[in-house]
Amino acid sequence: MAHLDWKHTGRFCAPAFCMDFANGMYITAVPYLAMEFGADSMGLGGLTAVRSCVYVVACLILPLLLARRGRARLIAIAVIGISLSMAGNASSSQLWHLYAIAIGWAVLLSLYWPSVFGWLGDSHSIHQLSRATGAVNVSWSVGMTLGGFAGGWLYQQWPSLPFLAAMVPPIVGCLILLHEADEREQPAETPTAERVPGTRRILISAWTGNTTAAMLFGLVYGVFPKLGKQIGVTPFLFGSLGLMMGLGRTTVFVSGLMGAGWVRRWRVVAATQLVAAAMVATITWAESHLWLAAVFLTVGFSLGVTYFRGLFTSLVGEGARGQKSGAHEAALVVGVLLGSFAGGALAKYQGLRSPYIPAAIVVVVLVAAQAAVLISARRAQAGVRSRWF
Repeated sequence: MAHLDWKHTGRFCAPAFCMDFANGMYITAVPYLAMEFGADSMGLGGLTAVRSCVYVVACLILPLLLARRGRARLIAIAVIGISLSMAGNASSSQLWHLYAIAIGWAVLLSLYWPSVFGWLGDSHSIHQLSRATGAVNVSWSVGMTLGGFAGGWLYQQWPSLPFLAAMVPPIVGCLILLHEADEREQPAETPTAERVPGTRRILISAWTGNTTAAMLFGLVYGVFPKLGKQIGVTPFLFGSLGLMMGLGRTTVFVSGLMGAGWVRRWRVVAATQLVAAAMVATITWAESHLWLAAVFLTVGFSLGVTYFRGLFTSLVGEGARGQKSGAHEAALVVGVLLGSFAGGALAKYQGLRSPYIPAAIVVVVLVAAQAAVLISARRAQAGVRSRWF
């Protein structure tokens, strides 16, 4: 098991925790604020879809255009802008305000995460990277979990409160990172880059897994609140369901931090996606809040496995880590976009319980596509043992 300099790795954990603590409050509270402004299921899905679409495009373009800019500067700009966008949500009074702010939030976040992840990859050796990735994943996952729980409770006290509270943590995390870390640091051991046949296809399969799991996340987070409201899911209870999702996700990341290899195996990724799809399909008739907690827990576990494998696969190879982690993030948000927008349309025109079985069917198709790409990659490797399959 590779030794980690925990003080050094911890410099990346603090901003990851703080940013997603704020984002957890934001994504939990904003659907309820949107419903106060008259949003229906289509409006909720559209809000998530807009910020997701912008984030996808920005993650694919901005890291490429800004590759030569200092990461510290980009992170600082993103944090200041995101804090201001939270203040904008707190003072909004119409639905279109939330849409406009979501666009700016997505662009700023696309500067933040590829910069942090690229910096993380460049400052750890390949032997340290799995555990370092696990540590940072645990940090943002715990942050989002606690932030979502806090956001639901704070919203019930006063609708503006979660957005005002979300202004502070990103600034704190940014100050810790920029004060302690040196973005010029390089790993102690620099591995020799070697182009292995099928590498690009392995990346594509990992990113497709991101899309698959994130689609279920987008559906239950972006569209379900309207149905949840009808069956007695309050903002606080919705935040509690998010807590269960975070528990599943964080369990995976802790396993990765401890060096468990199963979190990077595609067979585990595929199995968790299929189980999560089956659980989400049950929302078609589910009423029990306890059962919904089990559904959210399963979706979180699946998202954790696919996210860990996607990020590790993006960072483990030499070169263009910022761009590859940007593609990793974009693939996730394509899934959120698909789940929220398509799910919102189905919920509006076919009924609030209609999106969940079609989503499960799409997951089965996407898992089959991942398998096909990986089989192709394995053949291309011509007998070289694959560490991902």
